[in-house]
Amino acid sequence: MTTTASERITRALGIADLVNATNISYNDKVNSINESYKDLYNLILDSDDDYYVTEVVIPIIPAYLNPNSIGQYYEYNVPMPSDVMRLRYVDYTGMGNWEPMDKYPLSMKDYNPSVPMYRWRNGNLNIIGGSTQQLGSIRVGYYPEPQVISVPDSGIMVAQNLTSAQQLAVSYPVFTNVYSGGNINQANGSLGKVVYYNSTSIVSEDEDLGTTTVLYTGVGITQVKYYQGWIFYVQAGSIFKLRTDLNSVSIPTLVVTPAFTPTLINVIIPNAANLPGFFNPPFLIWASDGTTNSNIYDINGGVVSTTTGVAYRSFFIIDGIALATNAAGQLLKFTGTTFTTGTVIPYSLGLILSAYTDGVAIYCSVANTTQIHKLLLNTAQTAIASDYTIANNINPLVSWVVSNNRAAYQELDGTSMIISLAQDTTITYPNNIVPELLSYQCALDFIAKQHGDSSQVSTRFSSLFQRYKDSLRRDDYQVERIKNDYPTSNYNYFR
Repeated sequence: MTTTASERITRALGIADLVNATNISYNDKVNSINESYKDLYNLILDSDDDYYVTEVVIPIIPAYLNPNSIGQYYEYNVPMPSDVMRLRYVDYTGMGNWEPMDKYPLSMKDYNPSVPMYRWRNGNLNIIGGSTQQLGSIRVGYYPEPQVISVPDSGIMVAQNLTSAQQLAVSYPVFTNVYSGGNINQANGSLGKVVYYNSTSIVSEDEDLGTTTVLYTGVGITQVKYYQGWIFYVQAGSIFKLRTDLNSVSIPTLVVTPAFTPTLINVIIPNAANLPGFFNPPFLIWASDGTTNSNIYDINGGVVSTTTGVAYRSFFIIDGIALATNAAGQLLKFTGTTFTTGTVIPYSLGLILSAYTDGVAIYCSVANTTQIHKLLLNTAQTAIASDYTIANNINPLVSWVVSNNRAAYQELDGTSMIISLAQDTTITYPNNIVPELLSYQCALDFIAKQHGDSSQVSTRFSSLFQRYKDSLRRDDYQVERIKNDYPTSNYNYFR
């Protein structure tokens, strides 16, 4: 049975009759489904079912030898994988075959049993006994830590107080994560503010109060960006900035008028070795004409880097490495001190049109699609390690942006949306009662927060729980066979 975290949360709110509740915060939802999943995960492990077992073979090497055991007998401390939660079994190679290894009691730690035995010691298996100096490998079956469930927050429709024509004109919406009065802890689950340009004004919209504030009025404004209390934009070939509290009109000042007409700008954080690191505020402005020129400026318009002859469509930094997309739709990685040539990171889905980063992942739109994709690079930053679709219904003709863990874009019907960048975790287990149990457990948490009556939901949960326990095995209660090997040369009595 396969389900998603958001499906379980939606079902839980329905069970609790709290679909429109305002005080069930995003954190409430994330914490509840993670705790519920952990409870069920532990129950599955206790059921003697091996659905989640991971197996590794670990060669025994001299480096694992416990130096304190020399002079007595060979003893090893074998490091275990970092995700081990509970051991299912441990085997060792003996006489060319895998043999089961048992756990020794603490009273035996200074003895040398006739066969190898293990015991947990911090993050290692301490192995003693038998001919351990000739031990070849061990095979460990274990249950890993349960996955951390990720749930996307509810989307926010912005600019809803505008006419249909004005909504269609909205561009460059940015989620600011700034709250009313500037107090980020004002209300658990507050939606914060959104900055957008609606063809005549740069507007701040409070998504909690439903109010708007005109921050600046002008014509021909493009590329509106918000970052840490600053708004940047392009007008008449120049880049401007204005300091804003998002509650009052601000007066912009000129940052720079490039020798080329900037059609693309972005805020970048100079944490790469080949970029200056001491700025106040600590960020830079990248600008490009989208064809042959790109510059990086400090906040006062000073030139940090100049590139000519290369058409970059976006520029950003992840883990100290500068990356860009070019007019050919390629993703490039830079390792030198200039940004004129980059190594192409292959991407098979299509040509990349626009790209941004939150410092961890790359978010990009792809040619001939209406999607935003989340890309994770491998550790060497030479290939795409994973690809996840964040949005499916974007208008590719209107600019979109990533800001403060949200993606802001316009849908095909003209609705401006702010959505979460969190992935919607897929939960899989071959028992169709598990998803419902997750939802009922979350519903109980939500009802408790409302101080409501949970008796009916609790009764139903207990009934489901009993059904679940009665159906845990996946092999129709096939009887486990006990084989008597006494007549054989192995002398393993119960196998």
